[in-house]
Amino acid sequence: MSAHLLTLERSFIKSAPRLNAIRDGIIEANNRLRADDSLETEMIEVLARIYRARISLLTPRSMVRAEPAHLKRLE
Repeated sequence: MSAHLLTLERSFIKSAPRLNAIRDGIIEANNRLRADDSLETEMIEVLARIYRARISLLTPRSMVRAEPAHLKRLE
């Protein structure tokens, strides 16, 4: 498992456009939260979009184990 994570990390850091997009998304989410603390749900949605668009596409893929209800929650 640890070798798998190292492979993912190496492919992740080799992509400057991916890193920049993730950084920009996190900054955007943080700025929105600072402007209005009631936007916590919106921040989670922004971070989820970043994950789906930029991180979940990395290969090799990993299996995540969790309660199905937790994986399906939008909040």
